[in-house]
Amino acid sequence: MRNTILIYSGLLGVLFLATSAIAGGMQFEEYSHVRQFMSETYANGTAWGNALRFGGFVPAGSLFLLFGLLSAYEFRKNRTLALGFLGFGFFYGLGTILAALWPCELGCDPEQTSTSTSQMLHFTFASLAYIGTPFCFLVIGLQARKHADLGLSFAPMLAATIVMGLGVIVFFAALRSDIVGLSQRFIEASALVFVLIVVRDQYKRSRSLDPAG
Repeated sequence: MRNTILIYSGLLGVLFLATSAIAGGMQFEEYSHVRQFMSETYANGTAWGNALRFGGFVPAGSLFLLFGLLSAYEFRKNRTLALGFLGFGFFYGLGTILAALWPCELGCDPEQTSTSTSQMLHFTFASLAYIGTPFCFLVIGLQARKHADLGLSFAPMLAATIVMGLGVIVFFAALRSDIVGLSQRFIEASALVFVLIVVRDQYKRSRSLDPAG
């Protein structure tokens, strides 16, 4: 039962976040997923802001937090691996929740001189999530390589971690460029792919342990 909840929390988290990220831009005539922040779709004052925050990003973050906690418990015998999943749950899951609860202002300009407390908190939580999550993925991936009996796929995990790490570097280096949105999508997509890798591995593992499967 616990493993089933783990699997579905990961799948639903991916579904909620991906759907919210894609649908959010539809409220604007000229929104660009390449040039603009995802946060701009649910900023203070946007038409769909509350719906996206409380119907999409907060549920997604909650599901990822649950996924991280359950994964940490599932692999509790390996403390390093458990810490990696806990880190993911708090950095990415809780970070997504907090960034949605404290949205940025219209335009989400990171260099705005006079900014609100909400926007400062938003960029703080988002930055911590983006900086911390790749390290958590690296820890998980290295443990997957070191302990093949865990049933976790090292190679695709490593690929997702590298893409996310590069995305984070480009993101912070190009905050004022025309590709900041694209770099953010690479970050988010890598995180979602990583979750799906773990979900797949956990499903295969549960099937192998089920005598009836």
